[in-house]
Amino acid sequence: MLEFEPGYKDIDLGPTLALIRNMPPRDEYNNLISINHRDCPPISWTHELILDSEPLHVRQYCRTMTLAQGRILYQLWDDYEPWHPRHCGYIVPNFIATEARMISTKDRREDWKGLHPMKIRRYEDAWDAVVKAWPGIPIFGARRVVEELANMRIGGGKYDVEIVDKAVVRYARRYWTSYKAKLDSKGVNERNMASNWKVVKEIEEQVAWKLREVLGRWTRPGVKLGLDFLEHFGLVDKPAEQESAVQSSVQYRRFS
Repeated sequence: MLEFEPGYKDIDLGPTLALIRNMPPRDEYNNLISINHRDCPPISWTHELILDSEPLHVRQYCRTMTLAQGRILYQLWDDYEPWHPRHCGYIVPNFIATEARMISTKDRREDWKGLHPMKIRRYEDAWDAVVKAWPGIPIFGARRVVEELANMRIGGGKYDVEIVDKAVVRYARRYWTSYKAKLDSKGVNERNMASNWKVVKEIEEQVAWKLREVLGRWTRPGVKLGLDFLEHFGLVDKPAEQESAVQSSVQYRRFS
């Protein structure tokens, strides 16, 4: 039975919270709770209501990334007509809603318009390196990884395999597992991470199976992650600490 850690999964649902605590999801990556709009309590300041009137790519991102990060996705329904319930929207963490609205749906070259030709070349080289090594990565994820790579000072401007892999693993761990949520629940952030390295290591081990699953979907078709790769990034389970990797129900859509 899963425990709901304050600040990690729960929002302030008042009396409804007692009911939700007695109805835990099957696993932390399948946390979807439906709420009737008439019973919906005031929304916590840490969360935001994403109505169905929002653009499709915003709603899809909010749904996908809330579930991918092991957080609860609150689904709001209107059953005024019980024979035809209407979906109203989602209640998701604020930072995920903010990320969703920052997603560019234009061609990536539109993002780079007006930059110095040398910088555009760096972006193009980084893009080619990422999508070649990880063709299954969502477009919005590739944009984030490329942004990080393009701003790194790399000798010769070449993005070798290890540099690209590290950037992709960092992105996947932070945005496609419950890594950040678990850090938040322990009070660990960028400023005190070094002094809490043991906690960080434990959390990395806890989400390793999920990270393997995500990276396995992004690699080239027919290519499995090798043992050397898994060991290099600490993604091999220790015999005494193996977890059952429950398949995630998260579906994602690539945005171009």
